[in-house]
Amino acid sequence: MLRTSALGLLLGVVALPQQGHPNTEPVAAWPQEPEGFLGIPFNASTAAAKSRMDIGECLTVLGVLDCLTDLRLGDFSFVGTLEFKNDRFVSVYSSIPAAEFGTLKDIFIARYGKPQ
Repeated sequence: MLRTSALGLLLGVVALPQQGHPNTEPVAAWPQEPEGFLGIPFNASTAAAKSRMDIGECLTVLGVLDCLTDLRLGDFSFVGTLEFKNDRFVSVYSSIPAAEFGTLKDIFIARYGKPQ
């Protein structure tokens, strides 16, 4: 019973239409949208990404391949996760200590400009 209810709730949430805030203005395209990350173009195959970067352990969860890699931005080193959907590079993410946020934020602003 609980499984059925949870599935129904999940399907109900997924089926809800997305509604914007009534006071939200349309946002113009960001002129500095990156075409990739550290030399790996978005939409590159997994094999192409592995040929450009040392990629470690990978794990597939719900059809998405997540691969760990050591990353370096400026003097800042951390572990990141490259995400591949349908054998295409779609995103990168990481978790860092809160104390390091300011350093990483400054690096991203220097590379991509201030957020909108």
